[in-house]
Amino acid sequence: MDVFGMMGFIFGIMGFIFGLIAFTTGAISTNKVKELEDRISDLERRS
Repeated sequence: MDVFGMMGFIFGIMGFIFGLIAFTTGAISTNKVKELEDRISDLERRS
């Protein structure tokens, strides 16, 4: 493997890791939004 092949391989792994992190944080934030909406609807039902 030459230098450019190694660099491409490393950047590919880094991109994959950043993609996983972005995907997991996005999924977590959408879950938090759903939880907040559920709580707000519960409060509206009680009052």
